[in-house]
Order: sequence, then structure tokens, then C-alpha cells
Amino acid sequence: MGTDLLLSFDARVTLGGVTAEREDLVRFNGSSYTLYFDGSAAGIPAGLNLDAADSLGGGNVALALVSECHTGQASASVERQGVLEYNLAKHTWEIAYDGSAQHSDWSGANLDAVALPEPGALLQLLAGAASILMLGRIRTRL
Repeated sequence: MGTDLLLSFDARVTLGGVTAEREDLVRFNGSSYTLYFDGSAAGIPAGLNLDAADSLGGGNVALALVSECHTGQASASVERQGVLEYNLAKHTWEIAYDGSAQHSDWSGANLDAVALPEPGALLQLLAGAASILMLGRIRTRL
């Protein structure tokens, strides 16, 4: 996605001929808008507000919702302290993070920001760190 933006709105909007509901994501590439994620088609109840999102790469998107959400898949139901991951190609859900299960102080809170590293980015970071360590060892031996 590079420099493209993923946008969610708290009301129905029409941008460049694309109409998005509260549960949708719109992709803006700097000049045009497209519907990136159709929340109701993916099982999010119509009208439920998408609070935060992050593209994880590989066709996966992480989503936080304003209230409890049951997607129709028993394995993907979280309260508003959680993050769901949706696979755009397979149309499957899983729980990426459940704040209320992690700590009791999440009770009553609303998670409204999501930023997760792409799986490949973490591997690149580790490979880069290993390369730097190896270069340091080689220089020490010389």
C-alpha cells in the first residue's frame, strides 16, 4: 500500500463516487478513492462504527470497533477492547488482540488506535540486526 491511506468514517460518506458506511474502509491513493473493506459484507453488523484499522500486508487488515462485535464466526468475537484480523482473500476472521483478556483494567475502555508491524517487516528487522552483528564480529577479527 505504500503511501496510500485507509480511512474510516463515523457517518455514511460519498467520496469520488464511492459510498462508505460506518463499518467500511476507504482506500485513498492520492488521487482516487476505492472501497477497500466492506464491513457488512464481511459480517460486521451494519451501522457498527469501525474505530481503527491497519493494513497488515498479505491481504490482512486489523480492525478495532466501537462496540462489541460478533462477526458470525465463533472464533472472532471481541469487545471494544480488542482487535480483529480479517483476511480479505479468504474472508476469515481471527482475534489479533483481546485487551480485556490481557488485563482487567481494560474493562470499560475503548481501544481506538491500531498499528501493528507487517509480519515480513519484523523478519527484515531481525535479518538487518543479525547482519549488523555479523559485520561487527568480522571487523573485530580483522
